[in-house]
Amino acid sequence: MKHSLDALVVREGRLFAYGWLFHPVQPTHELALRVTLEDGASLHLPVTAGKERSDVAAAFPSEPQARWSGWMAYVGWSYSRPHRIELLGTVKSGEPFVVLVDGVPAARASLNERLRTFVRRARRQWKGQATVDAEQAEGEVAGDEEALAAVRVAMKAAGLQRLCLVIDHAMGGGANHYRKEWVTHRLTELPLLAVMTFDVHRLSYGLELQTSTGHVLRMACSGNLPAALAASGLVHKVFYNDAVSFPRAGEVPAWLQAFVAAGASLTVAVHDYLAVCPSPFLLNDANTFCGVPPIEECMRCMRCNDNAFPTVRPAPDMVGWRSTWGDALAVADAILCFSASSQDLLLRAYPRLDRTRIRVVPHEVRRFTTQVHHLGEGPLHVGVVGAISMHKGAGVLKALAREIEARGAPVRITVFGTLEGAVAGDTVTVTGAYERDELPGLIERSGANVFLLPSICPETFSYVTHELVQLALPVACFDLGAPADCVAQYKRGRVLRQRGAAALLDDLIAFHRDIHILSLQRDQ
Repeated sequence: MKHSLDALVVREGRLFAYGWLFHPVQPTHELALRVTLEDGASLHLPVTAGKERSDVAAAFPSEPQARWSGWMAYVGWSYSRPHRIELLGTVKSGEPFVVLVDGVPAARASLNERLRTFVRRARRQWKGQATVDAEQAEGEVAGDEEALAAVRVAMKAAGLQRLCLVIDHAMGGGANHYRKEWVTHRLTELPLLAVMTFDVHRLSYGLELQTSTGHVLRMACSGNLPAALAASGLVHKVFYNDAVSFPRAGEVPAWLQAFVAAGASLTVAVHDYLAVCPSPFLLNDANTFCGVPPIEECMRCMRCNDNAFPTVRPAPDMVGWRSTWGDALAVADAILCFSASSQDLLLRAYPRLDRTRIRVVPHEVRRFTTQVHHLGEGPLHVGVVGAISMHKGAGVLKALAREIEARGAPVRITVFGTLEGAVAGDTVTVTGAYERDELPGLIERSGANVFLLPSICPETFSYVTHELVQLALPVACFDLGAPADCVAQYKRGRVLRQRGAAALLDDLIAFHRDIHILSLQRDQ
């Protein structure tokens, strides 16, 4: 095996690592992480494999397995420190392999004088520099008192008595886009606000103090800071955006309740279903939409579900999870849902929530400056738009491609964006990342004539769906979540049942035929 470990961070029972690994001849079939702890316990934890690594492909141009050799793990446990970390797997023939993951890091360094020096310096320099990063050693975090001192310095400089705090992940995507727009808008009304995030790559929390004049103070902080901020009485408004990727997301509801108990208002945005389940896209242990079943089934499923981020062993207690998140939602002044289906699923888990506090507010979708003037003619050519990960339907597309090739059907698939995992054969073309305003031109030049949203989870909102509708393209999706809400009301849309690759291909061929007939009728 050829392999490399690109990053490894272990902190407080959580591990984040990524790298690449491939066999010179055969594709990797299965991959997992084995963590042996100091107390002798051994854990088998999931790894996301088959990620595209164009840099590895460039370094090994003659190796066909190199492009899809990337892997990533974000996992955790509740006891002991790791002693040995290994990758376990098999290649396609069934041959097993074991690769040692070197370099279990030492414990985090303690706070030193440089951070305290920074707090003193921040008092002098806050108004004179656009962006200031705390002078912290690698892996070092601010103590609660140091972080609170920095907050007070910034508040005094801004003339504020109370602070607005935003809690969000830092993984990009639609939720982060929404948060950044929310912060930008609020900074037209406020001189200062704070944003607390979690950096998965460093396994550390971060606090940003942002001003309306463009000054930013950044520092690494601990997961104890929210409790300290609540106790300080400095925060009068909390906007919870998202906590997917937080190492102990089950503790977040207690933070929110502490702020409310201290007199702060609370708004909760529902970008995913973390408040319902640690599997934030509601995928069960069979990687299908669970439908929010009775809690007994949730308890069974979570014990062997690898869809949480991070995946933690032993798994969280679902009764406790629902209880604590339910208590936090119950004290929220407002709960923002971005589609009717996300409100319905939230209420399925929490039927006693006060519905008067829930608002359905779809995102605004910027219009394109150009349109798609001509669809591709001829046989079915399926277009798929976005970063297609496993929950967004990568497995659906691979199965569809296999069905197309098995039939010898003259059908092609073009992914406008990225696709997780390798796809054999020539049926699928992947364009790679693109700028949004390039999409109409890319579609027109590709020849794609029917568009599929292959997501296997109930998305809370789908920018892509609304963009395709804006472009007046034929759109099909499964009967799940916000995409189905939108497509069901669209005259060139079709909502499909999930019945496997063969039925999906039949449904798309029929949709393509019907669209073609309608086009001919319109032209007559």
